[in-house]
Amino acid sequence: TTHRHVKVFGDNRSAVAYINNMGGPATGLHNVVCRIWEWCLERSCVIEAFHIPGKTNLEADRLSRGHKINLEWKLHPTVFQWIIQSFF
Repeated sequence: TTHRHVKVFGDNRSAVAYINNMGGPATGLHNVVCRIWEWCLERSCVIEAFHIPGKTNLEADRLSRGHKINLEWKLHPTVFQWIIQSFF
């Protein structure tokens, strides 16, 4: 069986810890991480998260803040449900 290794780099220490520990005490975060791990395991993936301090992650920070236009986007509820059912 071919295994895939997924590396996640993030500046949120809690998210990194929850991914690496397969969950934690906060119910909402725990449930999301469990679903991510289940998805990965069903596809023979191993996921590992690494912390990158925000001040050293300049490109991602710039891209996330660089938009001058204030637009809000929303998926149609039917499309959102289809995505959830298909991937989680």
